[in-house]
Amino acid sequence: MPYEHFHASNIDPALLSKQVSKSNCMVRYNLLQDGVGFDHSVSINTLESLATLHSVSQHGCRISVEKEAQDRLEVHFVEKGQYRFEIEDRDVNAGDVCLIRDIDELRIVCAPETTHMCVAIPVDRCIRLFAADVDDPRAELGSFMDMARFDNGALNTLHGIASLLCGDRISEDTLPRTSLGASLLEEAFLATFMENWPKDTSLALTPRHRPHHVKKAVEWIEAHASQKIQLEELARAAGINARSLQAGFREVYGISPVAYILRTRLQRVHHELLTASPEVTISEIATKWGFTHMSDFAKRYRRMFGRTPSEARGRAVGT
Repeated sequence: MPYEHFHASNIDPALLSKQVSKSNCMVRYNLLQDGVGFDHSVSINTLESLATLHSVSQHGCRISVEKEAQDRLEVHFVEKGQYRFEIEDRDVNAGDVCLIRDIDELRIVCAPETTHMCVAIPVDRCIRLFAADVDDPRAELGSFMDMARFDNGALNTLHGIASLLCGDRISEDTLPRTSLGASLLEEAFLATFMENWPKDTSLALTPRHRPHHVKKAVEWIEAHASQKIQLEELARAAGINARSLQAGFREVYGISPVAYILRTRLQRVHHELLTASPEVTISEIATKWGFTHMSDFAKRYRRMFGRTPSEARGRAVGT
């Protein structure tokens, strides 16, 4: 079925925790402070590839979430009250919408009388929507700003579509439950998000117009990332000499072609650490993408992703 719905409401934080938690996502609710009541409701929907959560808290609470590592973005709308994401050191107030990236642990302080909505998006779904001239979509996603307002303009439209995704908020007759209706609603949210989410242009690594030889080099790297790539070979594939190719990469990306290759390979490793079957080892994945010295690989990986390869792999396989 394209649409699934789960709803729970309770005045017992321990019981609500048990109702909401799943094998791949452990949720723990606690009192905001001793002597304060607890009255919290949660609705969780899945619609095609998107998942939504809508919550209402009367007395406020503390929420901890531990989940399997997943390559996804979370768009959080605070409609009333306040959310504080403690690990990210971020306050999200009424009318704010924030973006949480590739996080497998959240610590949230929910203020009393808070209404909140979240839409989780697989990163792969975003990547497919980038224009053909964007060679590094993951880097482009890095330019998406962490915070925005949704009380007017296009992000208000995004909030409206998210409300439709949270099907408990409208009559069942108006929620599209057919495969076509679900797909159209999903595509509307994704297209509105990708086109209108505010971006920090100083962080965007891909300009709209790149020299032809740089584009050709990037295409070669993408096609041969698992192989040993010599700079001279890459320059020949791009139809230019090595010195000019280096200058072109530094002008466009601010890094050398060799650094670009390294970044591409680390991104490929990161994706496989999160998605490969448990039988595939870290060293097998690393070796596949050209890393033969495991200690050096681990340092580079941690510098780029903020965790060790074993930590990322452990989250992905549930160990």
